[in-house]
Order: sequence, then C-alpha cells, then structure tokens
Amino acid sequence: MTHITVAHAAGRWRVRAEGHATGSPEACAGVSALLYALAGWLANAPEGVRRERVSLAPGAAELVFSGGPAAAAAAELVAVGLAQIAKAVPEAVAADITGISGAEPEAAPAGSPQERKENPC
Repeated sequence: MTHITVAHAAGRWRVRAEGHATGSPEACAGVSALLYALAGWLANAPEGVRRERVSLAPGAAELVFSGGPAAAAAAELVAVGLAQIAKAVPEAVAADITGISGAEPEAAPAGSPQERKENPC
C-alpha cells in the first residue's frame, strides 16, 4: 500500500509517499508519474518558488516547497491527481490531503478513466 500525505500550511507544501502500491502497477505508475512531474516542475520552477526538499526513492518520496500562485497551482494539480488515484484503487493507495481545495476524491469527472476503468494513453 502506498500512503500519500499532501499538506499545506503557512505557504508551504509537503507531498510525501511511502510504501508500494503492491498489486497495482497502474497505481504505482500514476503516483510515480505525478511525483516525478512535480519534481521536474520544481527543478524548472519560476522565480519565487522555493524548492526546500526533493527526495525520490523507491517506496519513499518527499517534496517540500513554497511560493506564490504558481506553487499553489502545481500542488493542487498533483494533489487532485493523487486523490483520484486513491479513489480509483483504494486497496493500493491511501491519500490524506489537507489544506488544498478541490482535492476531495469523491467525484471523478464524467467520462474519466476512473469511470471507464481504462488507460487514456
């Protein structure tokens, strides 16, 4: 099981993933893709975004950063994606997301891969 924590407090975001999505290569790939995309964005982030910590290792990832609206948008996008994965594969991924609006995994968009249970690629 991959346990994901996304939190926002005092202008600082922390995204953490621990464990493995055993039994669901798709969930593992999705979580990994989102975390690596965020790490890539942070490496090339606009001025004003501060990358405090980026650690990516098998079974343990942590990204901590701060900044203005651009950082908030990146954090919210990743949080929503992680929440949707947790909703789609709750036996493999659990997400605890706090302080970020729109990351509640209750509703998948109409026609989303979650509803169709297929990969859009």
